[in-house]
Amino acid sequence: MICAMAFLYFTQGSIPAHQIIVIQRIMNTLLGGINVVMGGISKMVAVPQSFKRIRMFLAQPDRPRNLVQQPVLDDAGAPVIQLCGSFAFVMGTRPSLRDLDISILRGELVAVVGSVAS
Repeated sequence: MICAMAFLYFTQGSIPAHQIIVIQRIMNTLLGGINVVMGGISKMVAVPQSFKRIRMFLAQPDRPRNLVQQPVLDDAGAPVIQLCGSFAFVMGTRPSLRDLDISILRGELVAVVGSVAS
C-alpha cells in the first residue's frame, strides 16, 4: 500500500483521498484472498495427519479379554460399539484421551463435539 501511494505521490504530486480508499480496499481484498489460500493449505496438511492419528488409534491392540467383559450379542442392553484405549495427537507425547472406555448402547444418540485439539 505504501509503494502504491509513493508511486501516486511521485507521479501526480499528490494523492486524492478516494485513491487512498481504493488502494486500501484493493489491498484488503488481496490479503483476504491470501488468507483463504493459506487456510486451505493448512487444512491440506492437517487433514492427512488427522487421518493418520485416527488410523493409529484404531490400530491399537485390544485389551486382554480377562480385563474387558465381552457383551452378549443376544442381550438387548448389550453395547453396539465399545472402544477402549488412549489417543495422542503426536506420537510419543502425552495422550489427549487416556484410558478411553466407551460403550454405546443400541438407540443412544452420541455426539463428539469440539474443535481440533480442544
